[in-house]
Amino acid sequence: VYLLADVEAEKADMATCIIIGSPETRIIKRAEKPALVYTPRSSTGRTK
Repeated sequence: VYLLADVEAEKADMATCIIIGSPETRIIKRAEKPALVYTPRSSTGRTK
């Protein structure tokens, strides 16, 4: 997981999948398992 500002565009090509999160995206560490990246579906700052 990287901040978009820290990514080197030259390292991405047509086979690269880039997933953009939000300020609410979190990394959930788990004991003896790979970490999860989680972004809530709704945002507290948005209105419908």
